[in-house]
Amino acid sequence: IPLKPEDAVSTLITGEVRMIDVGMINDIPFLNVAGLGLSTEVNLHVNKKLKKYLGVLAFVLTAITMVLRMKPFRAVITVDGGRPIFTRSWQISVCNGKHYGSGLIIKDDASLEDSKVHLLSTEVRKWWHSLKLIHCFFLGTFSRKDQVMLIAGKTIHIETRRRFWVDVDGDVKTTTPVHITVLPRAVSLLVPGEKK
Repeated sequence: IPLKPEDAVSTLITGEVRMIDVGMINDIPFLNVAGLGLSTEVNLHVNKKLKKYLGVLAFVLTAITMVLRMKPFRAVITVDGGRPIFTRSWQISVCNGKHYGSGLIIKDDASLEDSKVHLLSTEVRKWWHSLKLIHCFFLGTFSRKDQVMLIAGKTIHIETRRRFWVDVDGDVKTTTPVHITVLPRAVSLLVPGEKK
């Protein structure tokens, strides 16, 4: 919804209805992203007062504190019932669509209408190696040398040796193991019409 009242009213009058996908994780619907690892640790430990006064910066400061205490975790990922993929990750994010977080892009050609969920696993050896990838996280373009795994499918199953909390659209709601599916074209969304 546009923030300017006149633009919001214009969308109500001239907007277009689009049918978008919905992700499901352990029977919990999500529109944006589900994650485990650093994102969950940040959500569990961010100071509420700091969050109120600093906004996104509070999450950045908390992330720096948490990553200094963390170690990468092992996970087994199965996509569309295929062979298990073994990973050692700092963060696994599963997106329904292209955008997540504060302006991050999981894959430049992902969309809310592609009937897939997209998984990004950050697998750098040392956490500071991920600093070289900051531009990639904002562009949604990664190469083989970037020490990330990017896969997509209609179903994704993630298992971990010990139970991990999982955040769903910004709130910690479930734990591993997780089963993620996509419900194609499940929700009607009113969007601004194309400007002529």
